[in-house]
Amino acid sequence: MSSPQSTPDDHSPKNTSEGKRRRSPAASALWIVVFLLFLICVGLSLYLFFRTPEITRKTAAVATPGATQDTGERAAYLAQQIALRRVELGDLVAAIDPPRCVAPAQIDESRLRLLRQQRGDALSLWRSLSTGGKTGATQAIPDTIPEPAVATALPGATPPLAPATPQAAPGESAPTMGIGPLRDRLEKASVIVLGLPKGEADGLMTGTGFFIADNLVVTNRHVIDAADPAKLFITSSSLGKMAQVSLIATTVSAVPGEADYAVLGTGSVRAPATLALSLDAGKLTPVIAAGYPGMALLGDQGFQKLIQGDLSSAPDLNMNRGEVRSVRPVGAIVQIIHTADVLQGYSGGPLLDTCGRAIGVNTFIQVDRDQAAKLNSAQKVDTLLAFLQKKGITPALDSRACQPG
Repeated sequence: MSSPQSTPDDHSPKNTSEGKRRRSPAASALWIVVFLLFLICVGLSLYLFFRTPEITRKTAAVATPGATQDTGERAAYLAQQIALRRVELGDLVAAIDPPRCVAPAQIDESRLRLLRQQRGDALSLWRSLSTGGKTGATQAIPDTIPEPAVATALPGATPPLAPATPQAAPGESAPTMGIGPLRDRLEKASVIVLGLPKGEADGLMTGTGFFIADNLVVTNRHVIDAADPAKLFITSSSLGKMAQVSLIATTVSAVPGEADYAVLGTGSVRAPATLALSLDAGKLTPVIAAGYPGMALLGDQGFQKLIQGDLSSAPDLNMNRGEVRSVRPVGAIVQIIHTADVLQGYSGGPLLDTCGRAIGVNTFIQVDRDQAAKLNSAQKVDTLLAFLQKKGITPALDSRACQPG
C-alpha cells in the first residue's frame, strides 16, 4: 500500500493572505470617504466661523420732494408733513380719551334760594336807605350834575380845609413813616365805594375811594358812572358801618387820557383819617397802592356779610408796595406808571408815598397779553388838585419832598 500523499489544503495560510488582499480596496475607499467628510466638516466650520454676516436694511418708501427742489420747497413740505402728523396725533388722543361733560355736583336748591332771598333783601334795604324823602337822608342827585357844586353845599359839612402843612421852607423834607403808621393811615382813610344801578336792575358797582377832607371822598368817575347817583354808599372797617353818600362833582368824562374824578359827600359821617396830596413824585419813588379788588371780594367774608344785609361788615382792604417806573404826560393828564400791583376794583384808590401822602389816584391798567405783562397806571394829583380848586374845594397839600427812608 502506498502511503497517502499530502495535497494542498484550500484553507492554508497562503490562501488566507490572498483573501485579505482581495478586501483591502473596499476598506481603502471607506477610509477615503470618511477622510473627505472630515475635511468638509472642518472647512464648513472654518467658513461659518470667519465669514461676515450679511445685514439687510429695509427702508420704507417715503414720498419726498424731487431732488431738484430747493431748500424752501423742502422746508414747506416738511412743515406740511408735521402739520398732518399733529392732526393725526390729535385724532388719536381724542380716540383714546374723548372729550366729555362731567355732571356737576348736586346743587342744594333750597340753599340757593335762601342766598338769593338774602341778597334781594339786602339790596332792598340799601334802596330803602337811599329814599330821598326820608328825614335826615341826603338829597338825591339828578342824573345831570350841576357844574358849580362845592363842598360847603353839604348839610353839616365843615368848611373847606386849609392846607394841613404850612408852606415848606427851602430844603425842608417830610419824614418817612414806618409800615405800621402807613398801614393804619390807609385803613382809616380808604373806603370801598358801592353803587346800585338805576331803577330795579340787578348788579352792584364797586371801586375804591379815599378821604381828602373830613366829609369828602375822592374816587374815579368811571366807578360810579353807571350807578344811580341817589344810590351810592361807602363803608370800611374803620367806619364800622355803611353810609349813603351824595355825588358832589365829577369831571367831564372818564375816558383814558382825560381827568377821571368824582367827589362824594358823606354828610354827617366823618373821616377816621384824611390824606394830604403831594406833587412830589419821581422815578423810583417807593409807593403803596390800596384798594378793594373784585377778585378778592368774591371770597371776602366781610363783603359776603355786607351784601347779605349786615351793614356793620366791610371787606378787607388790600395793599401793595412798589415804586414809580415812569411819570409822563398823556393827553390832559400826567400818568404815573408804577409797580405796586393793582387789579380791577382798585380804581379810585390812593397811591401813597412813604410819607403817607397821596401822589396819585389809581385809575386803570394796561395789559399786553402777547408779553404777559401789565402796567399799573395812576393819575398824578396835579389834575385832581386843579379839578378840586375849580369846584371850590381846597384839599390839604404837602409840598415838601419825601425824606428817603
